[in-house]
Amino acid sequence: MYIPVSNNCINVSEAYGANQPANESGVFDTDNYPYYVFKDLCTRCVGPENYKIYGQPVQAYWHEAESNMFSGMSKVIEHAQKIKDNNTRASYITSYCNDMQTKAFKDGKQMLNDVVWTQSYNSNTFKIQRNPKTHQMTGEKVVIPPMEVKLNASEYGNVP
Repeated sequence: MYIPVSNNCINVSEAYGANQPANESGVFDTDNYPYYVFKDLCTRCVGPENYKIYGQPVQAYWHEAESNMFSGMSKVIEHAQKIKDNNTRASYITSYCNDMQTKAFKDGKQMLNDVVWTQSYNSNTFKIQRNPKTHQMTGEKVVIPPMEVKLNASEYGNVP
């Protein structure tokens, strides 16, 4: 996952600057650490069946988001070159990068939740059609459509 950072940044967002304490080794914390959110998304979206249903929609979303961040970062750098004061320039770049990092972490958590919920909904108990009147299994497999991503990747193109 591309997240904008620059050598002109004063700092990174809170989540990206957080270090997991050594005594939490082995704790998979998707609430506080972006690494685990994106690692879990990747893990859940691989495999032939999972990739078609979850991986492709997730990958398409992040591809668009990353493309918008690449474009946005180019605009930020172009604008920053016109700012004479070093501190003002660094603050401007830092603000943009931190906003994108925060948004990506928030969106990543939402997307992970959506994937987990959809995978649970599409679990084996729902893969065989049921008679609507008797609720008995018919033996016919349900074709699971690709997951719908409800986030807006174009928002990553917003540049202050």
